[in-house]
Amino acid sequence: MTNSYDDSLPSPEPKYSYVCWMDIMGTGNNMYQNISVAAQKILNFQILAKEVESDGLTIYPMMDGVYIVSEDIQDLTEFIEVAFENAAHQVLERDTEGMFIIRGGISFGPIVEGKDFPIEFDDEEYSQNIESLLIGPPMVEAYGVEEDAPPFGIAIHDSARSFTPNDFQYQWYKWFNPSNRELANELRKKLESYFEYSKRNSHITNYPEEKIEQHKDMMELYLPEVKLKNRE
Repeated sequence: MTNSYDDSLPSPEPKYSYVCWMDIMGTGNNMYQNISVAAQKILNFQILAKEVESDGLTIYPMMDGVYIVSEDIQDLTEFIEVAFENAAHQVLERDTEGMFIIRGGISFGPIVEGKDFPIEFDDEEYSQNIESLLIGPPMVEAYGVEEDAPPFGIAIHDSARSFTPNDFQYQWYKWFNPSNRELANELRKKLESYFEYSKRNSHITNYPEEKIEQHKDMMELYLPEVKLKNRE
């Protein structure tokens, strides 16, 4: 084995793709409180993301989050809509302490994926490590803009808004539509209860009250409050 640097290794040409970073809010605090519960939430989230994976995109798991990469905006938005809808159903089925809240950010630009490196290794573990690589500025941008997303929302970086203004016109992308607005409405109610619970227990959860209020206000702006008609 050698530890010398080899600058003759081949590198693939970057390709322009959409990159979405999606993760669970508050994992750091969750791990300090109960690492077993935090691990269970992370595992459930990673399973949820993997179950929605399709041929038009690649998922890169990173602890409590995933990077989703696609050259096709339709493949990415379909993934987001199904993943968030499935996560919303999970939230509605769980109690306040057992549920997890996700959010994400989307960017666009040149990336290099490990699977595209024109090199083969005899050792399968080497190949697996290389194929797990994702490199490029959109990773940083998607990760950074996620901070601007509301709970259960997606924030759009300027790089994606500039390139695809028809699909990403606004700062936030809405995964729900008229067919599932009732679900979004029920999710809003559940999250309101969650934030009330968080305020009462902020001294235990280390979730500052000002952050709770900020996230609650963003959530209420993002998720619709629908006056549902009585059904006959």
